[in-house]
Amino acid sequence: VVHTETLHVEGAALAHAVTLPDIEPWSPGSPALYTFRATLRGPGGDLDTRAEAFGFRRIEARDGVLLLNGQPVY
Repeated sequence: VVHTETLHVEGAALAHAVTLPDIEPWSPGSPALYTFRATLRGPGGDLDTRAEAFGFRRIEARDGVLLLNGQPVY
């Protein structure tokens, strides 16, 4: 577990941001994946749960070279 937080929702929408320190970037040689899980709870218990897997990575082109997490990709 990298981060756990409980938020109280009022109304129909919620916007929230989280900063995660020391994440491991995804790459073909080290495909680090994280799972985001959100559970909506009501007075009677869990109403709905959603989970999504994702990876952190940076893709950029610099000086004619394609970079993945700052490393050249050939």
